[in-house]
Amino acid sequence: MNLKLLIRKCQGYTITELLIGLGLGAFLIASVIHIFLSIKQTTKYQQGISRIQENMQVSSVLLGQWLRGAGDYGCNRLDEQMALRWIGMTATDIDFNREHPVYPTTIEKLRHNPKISAVTLMRIKENTDIILMNRIHQFYKLNDYQDAQDGKISVLGQPSYNKNDILFLTDCQNIDVFKVVKDVNTHPQQVTTDIHIHLGEQPSLTKLYPPGALLGKLESELIYIGDTARKNQNGNPIFSLYATDLNGRTLELVEGVEDMSVEFCCVPETDQYYPQAMWTPEQKINAVRIKLLLNSVEDVQSVPTAYKQKDIDVMPKDKLIRKWWEQEWAIRSRV
Repeated sequence: MNLKLLIRKCQGYTITELLIGLGLGAFLIASVIHIFLSIKQTTKYQQGISRIQENMQVSSVLLGQWLRGAGDYGCNRLDEQMALRWIGMTATDIDFNREHPVYPTTIEKLRHNPKISAVTLMRIKENTDIILMNRIHQFYKLNDYQDAQDGKISVLGQPSYNKNDILFLTDCQNIDVFKVVKDVNTHPQQVTTDIHIHLGEQPSLTKLYPPGALLGKLESELIYIGDTARKNQNGNPIFSLYATDLNGRTLELVEGVEDMSVEFCCVPETDQYYPQAMWTPEQKINAVRIKLLLNSVEDVQSVPTAYKQKDIDVMPKDKLIRKWWEQEWAIRSRV
């Protein structure tokens, strides 16, 4: 073999060839990284959209349960003709609005309400609408004629009432309202349950209630936007939709809700909605429209995106997805 040819074969690639190869390799690696990051960004974005859509559905279900049940006191509505009597307590002992089962409030008013804890007040986000709702649920039927002369009533089933819960007993003509004296303990095989109630200075209920009369628990629920005390990956606070029962229980309903706007219908002789700030106690509320500003909790966009806040364009510093969601509910007419 020719010596020059053998030497040429042993020399390998030239610098130019190596540079071209390295350049092509770097280009391919950069392309793969770019595709990977694009897929990752798209996946994060889709997860953010999915989170918001799921939270929209959850908000609709949870708020719908409350608003459809607002002002419902068993077999019919609590109208002006139905006699309501307070047993061992007064109407001022609880937050109960007979005329308006759904009505707005403000954080300024709540600060003067002794039933609102300091923890709840600290959680509530400023500058968002707040509503209060009354409803009766966990209904159970009396199993016999009863007037509670012995300080207790008996119902069919296994209720989960606790001490100081407010109960409504109605036969569709009268309602007696009273407190539970002690927690109700039940077991699955139990057919009837005795409930000890506070009669105060009265010897019994105001009448002898028949079997089938309904006993239910009053819930006065505060619905608001609150700070979860958690932060996302970038250290920004996370807000949620909350419900606080004025008996003390607080539930975080939906994570990633940073604003709530409430409108009421109807101004007399119109079908128009009007903002919470325009409502007065003289106006009957026939329907409620709630708007929630939901977000993706974590930054999932490549650049910040503007959104509207009370008809004003806002450019955030974060990269959250934000979507306004709204829904309307009719408040059942009283009969």
